[in-house]
Amino acid sequence: MDREKNTLPAAAAFSGGLLILFQGLIMTLIPLLSDFSSQATFFYGLFVTALGIISICLSYFIYKSYSFPKSALLLSVAVVSMIFAGGGFLIGAILTSIGGSLSMLSS
Repeated sequence: MDREKNTLPAAAAFSGGLLILFQGLIMTLIPLLSDFSSQATFFYGLFVTALGIISICLSYFIYKSYSFPKSALLLSVAVVSMIFAGGGFLIGAILTSIGGSLSMLSS
């Protein structure tokens, strides 16, 4: 009998990645819509958006098949996101860290 697939790590990482992506989009769009705009804030927002997209892609790869290198990469993206971007309202980085850690244990 086949064992059921544990989707909790991928789901936690995906929802954390969505929060990081959302924060990156907000950081990118607010300088464009306001009078006070700087290029540094715009590019910082693009960096956070890229972190969100990377974590969403890694959560999909983890959902397809668990592997230790993908899990370690997801965990490092979560830590980088937490340091540089506040982590997608902090809960995003926590969820992504939980997803990466659980997938490391499952692999």
